[in-house]
Parts: sequence; C-alpha cells; structure tokens
Amino acid sequence: MKFIPKIVLLLAIFLGTFFTVSTLKKYVFEPSAEIDKREAERRPESYTLNKIPSVELKDVELLARLNQEYAHLIQSVVPSVVSIDTIGTEQARVRNTFGNTQLRNYRTKGVGSGVIVTKEGHIVTNHHVIQNKSGIMVTMSDGKKYDADIIGADQMLDIAILKVREGGDFPALKFGDSEIAQVGQMVFAVGNPFGLGETVTAGHISAKERAISDMQRDLFQTDAAINPGNSGGPLVNLRGEIIGINVAIYSPDKKNQGSHGVGFSIPSNEVEQTLTRILEKGRPIRGYLGIGILDLGFRVREMIGYEGKGGVAVDRVLNDSPAALAGLMSGDIILQFDDVKIQSRYQLIKVIGSSSIGEPLNIKIWRKGKVLPKTARVIEVPKKMEDLVTKTPEDYFEELGSAVKSLGLLVRQPFLSEIAQGKQGLVVENVAPNSTSDEKGLRVNDTILLLNQERMMTPERFYQRVQEFYLKERITLKVARGSRRGTIFIEP
Repeated sequence: MKFIPKIVLLLAIFLGTFFTVSTLKKYVFEPSAEIDKREAERRPESYTLNKIPSVELKDVELLARLNQEYAHLIQSVVPSVVSIDTIGTEQARVRNTFGNTQLRNYRTKGVGSGVIVTKEGHIVTNHHVIQNKSGIMVTMSDGKKYDADIIGADQMLDIAILKVREGGDFPALKFGDSEIAQVGQMVFAVGNPFGLGETVTAGHISAKERAISDMQRDLFQTDAAINPGNSGGPLVNLRGEIIGINVAIYSPDKKNQGSHGVGFSIPSNEVEQTLTRILEKGRPIRGYLGIGILDLGFRVREMIGYEGKGGVAVDRVLNDSPAALAGLMSGDIILQFDDVKIQSRYQLIKVIGSSSIGEPLNIKIWRKGKVLPKTARVIEVPKKMEDLVTKTPEDYFEELGSAVKSLGLLVRQPFLSEIAQGKQGLVVENVAPNSTSDEKGLRVNDTILLLNQERMMTPERFYQRVQEFYLKERITLKVARGSRRGTIFIEP
C-alpha cells in the first residue's frame, strides 16, 4: 500500500507528457508537415506583365518636354543650395540634489538651408538659422563640407550673410525680380528639410504681400512644401532665379510642425538690397524720414477732412528730422513718395527704408484741400535717437525769446493718434529744470487748454501770447493731466 502514491504520481507524469506531445504534434509539427506537403504539390502560376505604357510619349509630348525641363532646371539649381549645420549653447535652470537651482549650459544643434549667391562663396540664409550659434558648417550638394563665418545680418528682415572660409569659384544663383512675380506662377522650394539634405518641392505663389509679424510684411505665400530645415533656402522661378528666401511656415501644431501648404518667403529684391549693403558697408542700411504715420481710417479722415483715395496720414514729425526739414506737418496726407503711389503705412515704411541715402526724393502731399510738392533727403536710421537731434531744448528757448525762456515751457500740437483719443489743446513737450513752469508743477505730456481764457491751437500763438503777457500781467493756464483738470496762475 505504501507504493500506491508513487505509482499514481508516475502515472500522472506519464499522462501529462503524453497529452503535451500529442498537442504539439497536432498543432505544431503536423501543420509544418502540411505546409511541406502543400509546397511539394504547388505548381507555378501563369502570369503576363503589361509591357505597353498606357500613353505613348508622342501623345503627351508637351508633358514629356515639361518633365525633362523641370528636371534640367532642378539639376541646374541644386548645386547652389547648401545645407547648414549649426552648434550653439543654451542655458537652462536646473535643480540640484540639495534643491538649489543653478544655470547649466547645454550644447544644441540646428539645421537650416542656404543659397550661394557669389562665386566667392557668399551664402544667404535666415538670421534665425545662425542666431547665437558658435559653429557653422555648410554642406554642398556633392557632399563637401566647409566652415563658414557670419559676414553680417539684418534681424528685421531675418536675413544673414555667410562666407565659406576656403575655396572659390562656387556655383552662384542669380537674383530674379520679385516685383514682377505673379500670383499663380510656378515656383520651386529647395532646401534641407529635417536635415535630410537637398530636397525639391514644387508649387505656386499663392499670394503676395502677406504679413506674419510687424517686422515681416510683404512676404510671398507659397503652397510648395516647406518644412523645418527649409529656412534660408531659395524659392526659384522657371529660370532658376531666386525670387524669395524661405523664412516661415504656418502650422497649427506648434510642437510637431510640418507643411500644411502655407509657407512664406522674403521677396528677392529686399534680400538682394540687404546683401549688397552688407557686403559694401558691413551692415544693413535703411532710410529714415522721422515721421509717425497712420492708415486712413474713418476717424482719421473725419479729423483731417480728407475724402480722397490712397495715401497715409502723418501723425507726428520729429524735430530736426528729414521730414521736418522738408516741411512735413502733422495732418498731412502723403500721396506719393519717390514716384510710388502710397496705399498703406507699411508700403510707405518699405519705400522709405529702401530709399537711397542722401538723394533728393520727390514727395506729393495733401494739406487742407491742396496737393503740394515736397522734397526730402532721407538719412540712415540713427542707432540712437539722440544722434539725430541737432538742437537742444535750450536752443529753442533762446530762439523763442526771453519770456518763453524764463517760463521754460515748450509745447507742440497733439498728434493725430492723441486727437483720436480725445486730447485737445497743446501738449507740453519739455519743461526746463528750475524754471517757472517747473516750480508751478507743469509736467511733460500735460495739455495746455487755455491761456487767459483763449483756446490755444498752435505753438506759435502760444509763444506769441507768452511774450505779450509774461512779466506784464498774470497768466492763467487751464491744464489737463489725464482725466483731471486744473488751473495754474503765473504772477508777473
């Protein structure tokens, strides 16, 4: 009896092994055998491949020629397009083991595109591609790699100029005329999307004069596929000319950006002008007139009494600026500048910025119902506004007479934008330290509404009245500061 448990255990092991082997044989070994059996019995299928194309080339001769011409065009363009790899350093605040935060430097890599524009090896790309980068390497279409230096940049236009350190006689692309580019014309975008190397996409100019920021306006919009890494690459026309530099894409997914058929390019005329000025002067140069301007909305038209078409309103004129020397005034309407009919303030900004420095330029303005000619000479945008000023407030006090100098108050007419906000009278522009006006508490941007109950409309009338009354009889000034009103008495 004591051997019965052992016998039962051995029997259970035997039965378990038997069922396991049977299962494996049924579901594993037997199917394999079946497969071998079927393979042995299989016979080759009969088949016939079509050797004749659906359409003969002679029947689509035009498309065949276009296909060859597209290929020839791209083969001519690609050698001038480069891939740009950059290395930089970024800082991030991290928390250490003890819970304290500290700044740590991280090495970063970036990719972009560029296009060779001179045989000496000057390359145009976007400023944001090389911004804050310590190392820049360009890769040619044949795989050759070169280190590159930054020659100059225009951050407002988002353009940078690089120069290959060694070598010469590079294949350069020609700039085309972006002014004659038309909506609907075919274009090709060439670049280095996602770091894959030279890639060509075809599309059309979808729109012109697109804006993506206050700084970047008047851009081309294209449906040629542009992706991250295409920045700085060229947009070329059917002649292989650069008509734009690809700068941005529209993507609703900011984390995973990709082409949605809406890309933007900087027109070639602006790029070429910036390139020329950087190579000749070492920096971008823009024209400066010294005015503030407004588009002609209903409120502005109503204030000025202007019913014409086109033009922009002069909001303010800075002292000693080219506009002041040309005789422009707040409230003027600029109709034409350097033979260009003006339709918007951004168009005028562009025209002024691209104007030749120091050259006499013809301006046509509307003023109080009359069209008048003016002549201005734009200057280079001053690095600091103080560099523009040739007269100090003290100089103006000396010119205006002893009474005004003693009062120590310079005023101006309100700008159109201030009038639109309800400001009336004359605006205080400067208060001389330790002057009578300073002692009485007048401050810059206060508004003089009345002088001895007379409404003040022009600075000239104000200074005339000050000369008449000062030190002879009491002057009463009605003053506004924000929403508050007050009266200041100046005794003789």
